[in-house]
Amino acid sequence: MRFAVVVLALFALLVSSAQAGKIKPTVSVAPSPTHVGDAITISGCGYGDPKDVYVYIYNSSDALVSGFATNVHTDGCWSFASQAPSVAGTYEIYVFPDRSSGDGSGTYKFNHPTVEYDFIVS
Repeated sequence: MRFAVVVLALFALLVSSAQAGKIKPTVSVAPSPTHVGDAITISGCGYGDPKDVYVYIYNSSDALVSGFATNVHTDGCWSFASQAPSVAGTYEIYVFPDRSSGDGSGTYKFNHPTVEYDFIVS
């Protein structure tokens, strides 16, 4: 029994230390607070190798408001200039990175976003 506990503890330590070195992807919206009709920039970092990401924006009724693809730069970051939604409310951003080998059209895992982010438009 003690052996099993020690093995589980070592496994947990290895997993946590392996994940500690990874940068978690982020996304943000500027300016904050955001107002109806504002010019906004949606950006993210921590996406690793330069590939594309696809970004979906949904309203509080789960209706798609906007979607776009953009390239991740060599520093692992990306940004996209846009217009804030024309209706006040809470919006959700979902970021899906390209999982392809980089030799053609992208392969996105649309059922597994890398990042989810909520922002409010007033």
